Formats: sequence, C-alpha cells, structure tokens
Amino acid sequence: NADFHRFLRIAKGSCGEVRNCLLFSIKINYCSTEEISDSLELSKALSKQIGAMMKYLRQKIMDKKHTSKTIRPLNP
Repeated sequence: NADFHRFLRIAKGSCGEVRNCLLFSIKINYCSTEEISDSLELSKALSKQIGAMMKYLRQKIMDKKHTSKTIRPLNP
C-alpha cells in the first residue's frame, strides 16, 4: 500500500504538470481555451479521483494501525 500510495502521489503530480502545460499553451497563444477545455476538465476530474483514492488509502492505513493496537493476541 505504501508503494501504491507513492505512485498515486506521482500520478497526481504528473496530472498537475499536464494541466499546467495546457494552461501555458493558452498563455503563449498556442491553443485556445475552447480547444483544451475538455482536457482541462478531465485533468481536474482525474486529479480529484486520485486524491480521493489517496485519502481512502490513508484512512485504511490509519484504521489498520488503530485496529492492530487495540487487538492483542491471546497468550496460550
């Protein structure tokens, strides 16, 4: 899970880089806002989905740590 969470962080950063490049392409008049508006919206949606998955995994890890501290093995 730790590796997967790290890969998600990298993916979220890459998604932000793509969005930044799209916005920069508008700024330098390489593309119009209309041409890339769908791509911008998709990158925002993907970033939110990745963020939600990261939050879910963090919560799952915290729950697992909490559970392992409260449940003690029986002594034979």
